[in-house]
Amino acid sequence: MIKKLITSLLIAATVISINPICANAAWKEDNNGWWYSESSSYSTGWKQIDGYWYYFDSNGYMKTGWLQDNGKWYYLIPSGVMKTGWLKDGLTWYYLYDNGSMVTGKVTVEGKTYELDSKGKLLENPQNKSEENIAVSTKPSEEKLKATPNYSWFEENGNKYFKLNDDCITGVWNIDGDTYIFDNNDALQKGEYTAENGVKYLFDNDGKYVKCLNKDNTRLYTGFGITTKSSTNNPKVRLDDDYMMNISDVFSSDPEKNGIKIQDKIGSHLDVTQPKATIKGKTLNCRTNQTVSLSVVEACSTDSNHLLLPNLLVTSKSTNQDVAFLGIDFNWADGYLSMICPNVIARKPGKTTITINVNGSTTSFDVVVTE
Repeated sequence: MIKKLITSLLIAATVISINPICANAAWKEDNNGWWYSESSSYSTGWKQIDGYWYYFDSNGYMKTGWLQDNGKWYYLIPSGVMKTGWLKDGLTWYYLYDNGSMVTGKVTVEGKTYELDSKGKLLENPQNKSEENIAVSTKPSEEKLKATPNYSWFEENGNKYFKLNDDCITGVWNIDGDTYIFDNNDALQKGEYTAENGVKYLFDNDGKYVKCLNKDNTRLYTGFGITTKSSTNNPKVRLDDDYMMNISDVFSSDPEKNGIKIQDKIGSHLDVTQPKATIKGKTLNCRTNQTVSLSVVEACSTDSNHLLLPNLLVTSKSTNQDVAFLGIDFNWADGYLSMICPNVIARKPGKTTITINVNGSTTSFDVVVTE
């Protein structure tokens, strides 16, 4: 049974130049925490890195949690990124302006007015409870959950959920070719949604992902996928990964790390004479702030008729998500998942092992990230 594979999975990768940083700048870590070096010095105070705001103390170490600065309160999520929008800390809701500062008094969000006390806490009143999704979002009842078949959508009390293996999914999922996000109560989100890192996404009235609202050239990746259409009750599949360890594209906001394209008779493709990432065996060697697209993995039925496919559950795992993680593109044919296309999002120097799991069949590869 899958029990909350993730509590929040909003994976965003910048794919074209946005804010190139100094070539000598780098994230570093010791027993006391993370810092950001710049040439022979290090950052202190507020610092914008790759479009996100961080705060470093007088010794240069990155801060997390609540921070008071010049009489105003801010919140920095575990990755150090400054939070904006709605924040739930424990059982209490707060609202943070786009500049990160905490709101007190009244604030209007998407045409609705909310009141927060002098400590920033949302006042629980009937108006707030009836009008705002964050207040009415609740977990489904056990009775409704038990009565719903696996691999199925269901609704209760105005919320929509998806049941998988006797539980509800949460986080970001691709279901039958569309990307959705479910909050920590397992409820499907619609309209504008702000991730913990401050990136805002738009979902339509059916909850399907539309676009990123506040970061140019940024997209929403997910490492999790589900198909609800099946033609066999045999859940076992075989993975064909013979072509997986080939690089099809390299993206980066740093022009020096971005893949170089050439145009010839066969179309546009990477210039292999100027590689920006390399593969040796089952190891991908890449650099920070790169998104590397690999070739395909195919899920094949173990039935005598290989054209038959069961419901598929695709998941991915990185042994060190601070170094790199996986975002998967899914190719569909007639409602069936035909190809899995891995995208490695490299973050910080180090080594990790990434595993793709499809109905219990797995394939893995190593990723080594350098500056």
